[in-house]
Amino acid sequence: LFRSPNFDLSDALRTFMEEGFGFGFGDIFGGGQRRGDRRERGRDLQISLELDLEEIAAGVKKRLKINKQVQCNTCNGEGSRPGSKASTCPTCQGAGEVRQVSQSIFGRFVNVSACSQCRGKGTIITNPCETCRGEGRVRGEETVEVNIPAGVMSGNYLSVQGKGNAGPNSGPNGDLIVVIQEKDHPLFVRHENNVVFDYYASFPELAMGGSVEIPTLEVADKELPHENPDRYKKVEITIPAGTQVGKVFRLRGKGIPELRSHSKGDFLVQIKVWIPTKLSARDKELLGDLLKSENIQAPKKEKGFFQRLKEVLNFE
Repeated sequence: LFRSPNFDLSDALRTFMEEGFGFGFGDIFGGGQRRGDRRERGRDLQISLELDLEEIAAGVKKRLKINKQVQCNTCNGEGSRPGSKASTCPTCQGAGEVRQVSQSIFGRFVNVSACSQCRGKGTIITNPCETCRGEGRVRGEETVEVNIPAGVMSGNYLSVQGKGNAGPNSGPNGDLIVVIQEKDHPLFVRHENNVVFDYYASFPELAMGGSVEIPTLEVADKELPHENPDRYKKVEITIPAGTQVGKVFRLRGKGIPELRSHSKGDFLVQIKVWIPTKLSARDKELLGDLLKSENIQAPKKEKGFFQRLKEVLNFE
């Protein structure tokens, strides 16, 4: 779904010959055709779509209300007032192009260009529609439904064919380009297809160990706000006694799906410590007693190589 537009070499060469030299492949070999009623394509329309991490992890269907140029209902996109029709261009006789012949010492040359009077359409609107003033299109809204696959990231885009701006005078529609923007999440951080969650543990939890519940990306109650851990389904992990700050526990396959793949990233639980800012007198007394224990003291930092060398050589 998310890819660059297809590149057609034959179309590119044809455009190069027509625009650069005024003739196409058919003109060279005598098989050129009249360009009458060559309708102009509508412009592509680009919009940004913000998704949260939960939508990206699961994939989501979105209904988008698009403000754009739509076909005029009064004239059905033709541009002419109901009951009348466009007339053949008198300059190009409906061909949509004019040819100029010039003679030089190298021979006879034919230059082909779009007709300036009808802009290459081959027809002229003599009795324009009052609603669209001959354009065949007006400003309007359309609701477009798009399916976003799981695993997209910011900068990915989805091209919805034919859902862009309407072309003038029944010309084909352009495409709708939906560019993905990922919103920051209050609990989780994405690193490629991995998801990181910071778990703030108390000192007793880290020292003694135990089981704790961790919120995952899977939604349990979508009515709760995103910053509420109870919004998400929980998994239980075991924190071993003596776990140090910075330890990372890995839940394999619980991260973001890889786009266009069956594999998933991991869910990483990073341990951090929660330091209380308000202590009662009793809390301070208990912590004071705890600090007297030798088991609670941080180990002394081991001397480095250069420090030991200075001591051996009696350097200050």
